[in-house]
Amino acid sequence: MDIRLDGRTALITGGSRGLGRATALRLAKAGARVAIAARRLDVVQETVAELEKVARDKVAGFSLDV
Repeated sequence: MDIRLDGRTALITGGSRGLGRATALRLAKAGARVAIAARRLDVVQETVAELEKVARDKVAGFSLDV
């Protein structure tokens, strides 16, 4: 199933690893603008760099504790 999310924005907490990371990648591939948040800035930056390779729109990463 091909779902297009062009023009949509997703905020994913815990988005730097595991299920959150996988979700962020899938949403970015589907065309959504993606923002991820996680505690470790170094891991957030690595994931943002990976997301930017597949994203069709903007990607942002934030270091924070929810």
